[in-house]
Amino acid sequence: MKRIYYILIVHAVLLILTSTNFSIISFASPNKSLSWNYATYSYKNGFGYEYASAYSLPQTLTYLAAYALGLILFLQVYRKLCPILATVGILLCVLGLVSFLIEASHWIFEHNLSWIASFPIALALLWIILAAKLATARMAKSKYTSESQA
Repeated sequence: MKRIYYILIVHAVLLILTSTNFSIISFASPNKSLSWNYATYSYKNGFGYEYASAYSLPQTLTYLAAYALGLILFLQVYRKLCPILATVGILLCVLGLVSFLIEASHWIFEHNLSWIASFPIALALLWIILAAKLATARMAKSKYTSESQA
């Protein structure tokens, strides 16, 4: 269970960093504001225009790392805690991972397809539910072990 906690924390930190466009680091300084892309869905495809990504390479790679870790996290949650919660998390992470793989492909070869499906607000809700479930499971386990020792 500790490994799930650690993966949850790293996944959340990476997704918060990148979905705030790293502004969460510098927003306390003067002339800086905090922004958050809590939900993004966009699709572009076609010819006759030059594609310009709204995401930098470091931001795209951080999204990829966050969604890959989220996929690992929710696969473990599926096996150990709650299949319904995990299925929603897996779907959200797969959507994010595929969309940012498409976005990252622009640095490898030139094309005009862009599809972004990123919903950090939904994942944040899942994090809260997951943390509550983990805490409940931990309390139940400690209560069971203290009763069996008595």
